Amino acid sequence: MAAAAGIDGGGSDGSSSRSPDPSDVPNRSGLSEVQLQSTAEQLMRLSRASIQRHDLSRNTDESMQQQKVLLLRLGFSQAAIEAAIRRNGGGPYIAEQHIGEAVAVLRRWGFSQEQLNGVLAAGTVFVFTRSAADIEAVLAWLQQEFGLRPSELARACVRSPSLLGMKQETLQANWQAFEAAYQPTEAATTALTAALRAGRAEFLRMKLHTLK
Repeated sequence: MAAAAGIDGGGSDGSSSRSPDPSDVPNRSGLSEVQLQSTAEQLMRLSRASIQRHDLSRNTDESMQQQKVLLLRLGFSQAAIEAAIRRNGGGPYIAEQHIGEAVAVLRRWGFSQEQLNGVLAAGTVFVFTRSAADIEAVLAWLQQEFGLRPSELARACVRSPSLLGMKQETLQANWQAFEAAYQPTEAATTALTAALRAGRAEFLRMKLHTLK
């Protein structure tokens, strides 16, 4: 697979901590700038109604609206952002510096916009704040270890988005511990791979201490 990209496919080493200016991001929303800002304001009203605390400062308020503009420009649907707001108590609360490159690498691995919307709507917004290198390492390991095609990886991760929030090293260690504890046969491993394709990844999320 290609190396990690920046905000919309440009090169990035993931080391910058600068939050992107939403106006620098190509607009994939299908909305005009006026419509985009109006939609972001609607989303902010939902955030304010859902927020768990009452001391939201003006700076935080403005920052959250900028986050919503950024998500819209990246192509996320209003419905997906609304679902994330409800699931995250007024959020999504995101650190923006990695979101563009995370979206870019997921697209390169075959995730459709509908699938990206599904990951966001599930409330796992932290996935989009991980570095592209971390996400790519997880996807590459799953592909190599279980022989999943990119389309199968995308389906599995949409159905079990917490996979994208785990470290590749953790997944590998959990799988090795699973193999050591249960010594699955070839047929059992094939069945587990089929389960993973269907988004049932509990065997990869098992904590090491539960296997001892």
